[in-house]
Amino acid sequence: MSDLSKQLAVYAVTDRSWLNGRRLADDIRKVLDGGVTILQLREKELPYDEFLAEAREIKALCDSYGVPLIINDEVGIAKELGVGAHVGQHDESLAEARAELGPNAIIGVSCENVAQAIAAEKGGADYLGVGAVFPTSTKTDAAFVDSRELAAICAAVKIPVVAIGGISLDNLMTLGGSGIVGVAVVSALFAAADPFAATKRMSEEVDKMLEVPVLKRKGAIVDLDGTLIDSIPYWDRLGYDYLESKGVTPHADLKAQLDSMEIPSGAAYIKATYGLKEDVPTICRELIAGIESVYREKAPLLPGAKEMLQKLQQEGVRMVLFTATAKPLAVAALQRTGVYDFFDDVISTMDLGIEKSSAEAYYRVLGRMGTALSETTVYDDAEYALEGAKKAGFKVVKCG
Repeated sequence: MSDLSKQLAVYAVTDRSWLNGRRLADDIRKVLDGGVTILQLREKELPYDEFLAEAREIKALCDSYGVPLIINDEVGIAKELGVGAHVGQHDESLAEARAELGPNAIIGVSCENVAQAIAAEKGGADYLGVGAVFPTSTKTDAAFVDSRELAAICAAVKIPVVAIGGISLDNLMTLGGSGIVGVAVVSALFAAADPFAATKRMSEEVDKMLEVPVLKRKGAIVDLDGTLIDSIPYWDRLGYDYLESKGVTPHADLKAQLDSMEIPSGAAYIKATYGLKEDVPTICRELIAGIESVYREKAPLLPGAKEMLQKLQQEGVRMVLFTATAKPLAVAALQRTGVYDFFDDVISTMDLGIEKSSAEAYYRVLGRMGTALSETTVYDDAEYALEGAKKAGFKVVKCG
């Protein structure tokens, strides 16, 4: 474990709303005595000059304990004191913070999903603060990051990850095995009647939590059309049949144009190219209606598809179906063909609002799976989908 990882084990984040007339420095001394390994000074309401004066006092206190000080958001104060900083997704950018603080400063970034985590690591972050992992009164607008997303983030990056948000002694151990190196806590320390005792107990329990081994489960992101079921011939005709039903003669290259598109972009292409009076959402709905019977009644499993799923299941691989088809139709097809129970989840690009050509689509699916990117393989027949998966760093298997 790196020195930084060890320093991040018990990460205290200040909150003056719990002071009740006490001095913040006095409470900070208590949590430092209790075993805090790094401290973030967070002052969202304090004027800059008062924040700076307070930060000078807190830095001297942290220095006396040999504990790193991190400044939340205010990079200018971090620069003036020669300490690290933590920035959110909507604060000063990581690139700007790094330019101001230099290459040796510790800079952390708040993240909520795999895509943000990978971007922060590539951008030069030293660690990630991921959350909120539990409901929290400190940041009521914080997005919830479930256990699978947290595990996927930890496995997708090489820099240390700290969990934050609603962490207490009651729920701390549920984070064991996720891959985090520590926890960032606010009210569990600063709202306690005895911050010293609360920190000492938290430190002891964090040590136990970090002893839980990390298990990296293998994953498979499996396509539906052309990979599991023989629906492609129906899709090849869909655009032609749709336009002919509107009394419009399709161009000869229609199939070639639609092959690399999912329904939303295909509907937009049809609208722009053929000038239909229907708007794009209506065209989307009508295209889905035109293909519905294929999933509910017609398309069979492709040869070898069930055997592939059985083999993956025997190997202990967690499987998620990821399709451009509407989820209710995908589920109907899986149930009709007897392979629904192989899958941990069914995810449609229509629900994500991101097409498979995008790396972010696969990061979103990975967050729902909780598996390691390096241990997760994408099975698809479409080149544009495989390219999206490759951009995201996944191993791919071309099917069909």
